[in-house]
Amino acid sequence: SPWEQQTIDYTRTGEATNTRSEPQINNQTYHSTFDACVAHYYAFQDNEDFVSSNEAGWTQVSASGDDYSRTVVYNGQATYDTYTGAGGTYYYASDLCDVNFNVTRFDAESTITVTETREVEWEWVYKGEVEHNLAGLYDDNQVDVQTGWANTWETVSWDGCIEEADTVPNTVFDPVPSGAYDLDINLVPSNENERWKPSLNGITYDREDSSGNWTRSEVRTDDSDDDFDNPYYTCPTAAFRLTDISRGNMQTYVNSLTASGNTYHDIGMIWGARFISPNGIFQSANETAPNGDAISRHIVFMTDGELQPYNYGYTTYGMEWWDQRISGDGDDWTQTTANHAERFQAACRAARQENMSVWVVAFGTTLTQNLIDCATPGRAFAATNSAELEERFKEIAQQIAALRLTQ
Repeated sequence: SPWEQQTIDYTRTGEATNTRSEPQINNQTYHSTFDACVAHYYAFQDNEDFVSSNEAGWTQVSASGDDYSRTVVYNGQATYDTYTGAGGTYYYASDLCDVNFNVTRFDAESTITVTETREVEWEWVYKGEVEHNLAGLYDDNQVDVQTGWANTWETVSWDGCIEEADTVPNTVFDPVPSGAYDLDINLVPSNENERWKPSLNGITYDREDSSGNWTRSEVRTDDSDDDFDNPYYTCPTAAFRLTDISRGNMQTYVNSLTASGNTYHDIGMIWGARFISPNGIFQSANETAPNGDAISRHIVFMTDGELQPYNYGYTTYGMEWWDQRISGDGDDWTQTTANHAERFQAACRAARQENMSVWVVAFGTTLTQNLIDCATPGRAFAATNSAELEERFKEIAQQIAALRLTQ
């Protein structure tokens, strides 16, 4: 709405000009004593009262405040009255103090300070993609963005999860198509398309049309009830590089794990391969063993669930229903699942091509053909309970030890 004036204050800053006399005035006030009446007479003569000013002649000096209230300062001419005693002071028993003054009127340069307020209705605008300056994010895992109520700044925290590098929504990944940077286990980003981006669920929103249906269109609304929710999201427990670890610390780490979210076999294999590849971002730590010998590389890929992506959640590939980075559709869950399965095979092949032995263990779930095909031939296992799982890992360990001896 328009700005509405709340207060206005005039402060004379220049010398009096255009001085003229005005008719004598009589001022009557109530005072309890004669002395108080006299004090009023002298105090009144010290006054310099504002009379008028032409707003059209003001020049704005400054303005400060926000969208709801502000203070505006102007310079301009104003007219004032000043007083001198005339005809004495009269005091009546009824406590009436009657004094007379001569009035002198003049003009002077002044500072005019105005406070104003207005009502503001905000319109929410939800877009498909919005760029934010993340320059300060990596110092403390927080970034300030102007997405708060009434366009205010708010702090959004980053939990360490990332969105993958750009990809293409193909159905065939043998060979890996150009542009599918997410499937490059030796990726060293050199441009924006290849870079990983932080997952920021705090400024990612579902958006709906007027009927409550999800929409891919931009949504504008001035209804505060349409402050849309953040999508379903989970960030997995942080992975860590290969290292010496005690049995106790390993047990503590395993006990801290909590199952949440959906199962994406491909992203697990992609990062497992990146961690131990002799090339890529961890090359310097993986080229040779500490003693200079060649390294025997093994990935043990264990899953306790079938591949089950979720089109309506926020994942390392964004929000599939909107972004369509995997399926190219977003509605067809069957196609999304099939594409993730193909990506899983592409990541497995990439690992094997780097001379990594890939072992697969299906724990409490079906050892599918997709899992079998991922493994190095003869190295896919199933375990239905913890005892069988222990036996499978013993078997894997013995074979790895035998391989090391023969090599």
